Amino acid sequence: MKILFSHSKPRKYQDEFIKDVWDAVSSGKHLLAHAPTGIGKTAAVLGPALTWALENDGTVFFLTPKISQHQIAVNELQRIVKKYKVKFRAADIVGRRYACVDPGLEGLDTDEFYEVCSKRRKNESCPYYAWARGFTSSQRREAKLHVKKLLERYGTVRPSYEVIEECKSFEYGGEKKPLCAYEVMTQIAKDSQVIIADYYHLLSPSIRESFLIKIGKHLQDSVVIIDEAHNVPNRVRSHLSVSITHLLVRKAEKELKVVGAKHLDRYVRRLSRDLNEILSKKLENKRETLLSKSDLASLDEDVIDEFHDVGISYLEATNRNKSACVKLAKFFSLWSEDMDSYIRLAKKWKSGTGVTVSYKNLDPSLATQDLIDSSHSVIAMSGTLVPLEMYRDLLGFPHDITLEKVYKSPFPKSNRLNLIYTGVTTRYSRRSEEEFRRIGAVISRVLPEIPGNVAVFFPSYDILHNVRKFIKTDRQVLVQRESSRPEETNEIISLFKKMNDEGALLLAVSGGSLAEGVDYPGRELVGVIIVGIPLNEYDLETKALIDYYEYKFGAGWTYGYLYPAMARAVQAAGRLIRNEDDVGVALFMDERYKWKNYRKVFPPDLDIMVTERPEYAVNQFFSRTS
Repeated sequence: MKILFSHSKPRKYQDEFIKDVWDAVSSGKHLLAHAPTGIGKTAAVLGPALTWALENDGTVFFLTPKISQHQIAVNELQRIVKKYKVKFRAADIVGRRYACVDPGLEGLDTDEFYEVCSKRRKNESCPYYAWARGFTSSQRREAKLHVKKLLERYGTVRPSYEVIEECKSFEYGGEKKPLCAYEVMTQIAKDSQVIIADYYHLLSPSIRESFLIKIGKHLQDSVVIIDEAHNVPNRVRSHLSVSITHLLVRKAEKELKVVGAKHLDRYVRRLSRDLNEILSKKLENKRETLLSKSDLASLDEDVIDEFHDVGISYLEATNRNKSACVKLAKFFSLWSEDMDSYIRLAKKWKSGTGVTVSYKNLDPSLATQDLIDSSHSVIAMSGTLVPLEMYRDLLGFPHDITLEKVYKSPFPKSNRLNLIYTGVTTRYSRRSEEEFRRIGAVISRVLPEIPGNVAVFFPSYDILHNVRKFIKTDRQVLVQRESSRPEETNEIISLFKKMNDEGALLLAVSGGSLAEGVDYPGRELVGVIIVGIPLNEYDLETKALIDYYEYKFGAGWTYGYLYPAMARAVQAAGRLIRNEDDVGVALFMDERYKWKNYRKVFPPDLDIMVTERPEYAVNQFFSRTS
């Protein structure tokens, strides 16, 4: 079987990955793949999946957690076309919010955008939709001509941002008629064999059904590729959860006044009383507590719909980008449900002046299992997907038809030094100024031996700040701030990368935006120090996860607490080696990294040396590799 592989020859271990993907898709099985950086994941999965789709009149979905990652798949498909001259079409699709060409809707929050967009389409008041899809029969005929003209110069695949720009400036008959880019993308998808999309196009049950109908595709004829699959459990759980706060209720009161919906005042006042009661009685001497459904007065379906409509009216009347009433409607539509895989939870604000009430999902398979069962084949891959059995269980992959493979890194092992230092710990019972001093002293000894940028990742901001004062260094120190805005984070990343010659020190948290999803190739990062085990706070939600996973899988402690923490540590260390020529040191600082239950979660080909003199081992490594 000639598989559409875009490169001249496979990389080391990539050929094994390609064969496993082909075996899975050709036999209707699923594949969970731990595939380290550098193996060429995208090429290894898209080639065989596309080969199968073209031979079997099927579809390939390539799902990513970020829009920026779509380009990798687009580039791969363009290389396949160039090499094989094969004919097919691919659509790169982003959500309506990101594809919208209406400047009046810019800045709306996600929930609010979709509500306003839906209402405008329902009321037939969006001209961009009319020009791209049409409300009336005559509009639909004209819209087909618009899309046909655009498709004449489309080719095989184009990135979404190009399609959006073309839709913004589209002209027909000498008249400017901007097209709804999302509608154009979905029409391209109807005749496409590959669809590049965001997670929630298929991972959200409410979105998946309407999306598939819209593009005329069926999962039983589809291969679904999930990139960076280690993100999926938490992403899905978050998507399936809802929360309200005192602040949200106060904002809802103001919205009712603006819109003149006084008949709903009594429901908001009652909700405010319920939250005050939870704060003053249930949380009197606690930071958090579990709730029952009756702790909040329920709302009838008609009332929920009214809140929703009031929220949309408020957005349209004020040009604001958020509506508390829309969020209240979403919250109560789920709060009324009784599901064993959810918990009701109240948390007191740090200030003690308010409360957040949540209905939290514990089971991501509620959204993913049906997708897996309905699809011809699902390929879930990541550079940190160990232990595979945890992701298999959490996402609902059937044991009998799921292949689980761990691939080795193609990068030279001699380019990386992995160390464990056991002389310190961040265990709660051992946290003290003296322990923080010891941690800072070890970091201070190691830093001079690393000739370039170093990042130190901590399990929490509290530990970061406690250790920071004991780190002695002449380097410029950049510190991640809690609740920093995206632009602040990007500024830190940019500044850190520019300082690779003199060598800067970045202090950040494991599991945060600087520890995952950011590449620091070459000399932008040559040393990573992971301080402690980045365990979740042992709060009521974590305890509920442990109990739920123990009940469902008999693996509560490992699935709900230990393994996710180790995955965050490995992810942070994974920022180090991104290219074949990268050289660097990863130092894991905590006695628990040597314990069997923790160490078994490290990728099997990650050779790790335990040392009591990390500064000496680092010096020797860079002396040899320089």
